[in-house]
Amino acid sequence: IQVTTKRDSWIISVALRDEDPERARNALAALLDAYAASQTAQKSNRASGALSFLSVSVDTSRKGLEEARRREQDFRIGKAIISATADTSPASQRIDLLNRERATLDQQLAETQALLQQFDEADKATESADRLKGLLRIESVGRHPVVVEQQQQLYSAEDNAKALSQKYGDLHPRMLEARELIAAKHQRLLDTVALARSGVVGNHQKQQLQQAELVKRTRAAEQEMNEYRTNLASLQALESETKSREEMFNRLLTRMGEEEVSSRQDAKQVVIMDPPKAN
Repeated sequence: IQVTTKRDSWIISVALRDEDPERARNALAALLDAYAASQTAQKSNRASGALSFLSVSVDTSRKGLEEARRREQDFRIGKAIISATADTSPASQRIDLLNRERATLDQQLAETQALLQQFDEADKATESADRLKGLLRIESVGRHPVVVEQQQQLYSAEDNAKALSQKYGDLHPRMLEARELIAAKHQRLLDTVALARSGVVGNHQKQQLQQAELVKRTRAAEQEMNEYRTNLASLQALESETKSREEMFNRLLTRMGEEEVSSRQDAKQVVIMDPPKAN
C-alpha cells in the first residue's frame, strides 16, 4: 500500500499493489470504504457527544431559568411590588396623603390653641361681668347660635324689667319676678358660654388625638416604605440572576445550533473522489 498527500490540500492518494489487478482493486475499495466509514463514525461520535452534552446543558439551563423566573414572580407577588421605584409605591403615596392631612390638622390645632389662649385671657378679669364680656368677644363664642339666642333673651328680659320699673317699685311682685327672670337668663347665658367653651376644648383634645394617630400611621407608612426599598433591592438581585440565566440559556441554544450545523458539514467531508481502478 502506498499513501501520498499533497501540500496545502486534504486530498489523499492511495495505491495498492497485488499480483492480481482485480483483487488489488477490490482490496483498495474495501480499504477506502472502511477508512471513510471510520472517519465518519469518529466525527459522528464527537458531534453526538458534543450535542448530547449541549442538550443536557440546555435542559439544565432552561430549568434554572424557569426556576429563577418563578422565584422572581413569587417574590414580586408576595411582597406586593407594583412599582419599580419606592417614590411611586403605595406606601409613598400614603405618606404624601398623611402629610397633607397633618398639615391641615396642624393648622386647625393652631387655631384652637389660639382660641384657648383667648379664653385664658378672658379668665384673667376679676369681675364676672368683665369676664363674660371678654368671653363673648371671642368669635367662636359670641357667634355661637345658642349663645346669640340666650343673649337676645337676656336683653329682652332686661328691657322688660326697665319698662316695668317705670310703673312699679323695686319690691313689687312684678319687679321681683322680672329680676328673677334676668338672673335666670344671665345664668343660662353663662352656662351656654361654658358649653361653647367646652366644645372648643373638646375639639382641641380630639385634634390632639388625631395628630397622635396621624404620627403613628405616618411612622408605620415610613417603615413600610423602608421595607419596600429593601424588597426592591432583593428583587433587583433576582432580576439580575434571571437575566444572567437567560443570557446563558440563549448562548447555549446558539452553540447547540452551531454544533448541529457543524456536525452535518463534518459528516460530508470524507469523500472518495476517484474509485479504485485496476491497472
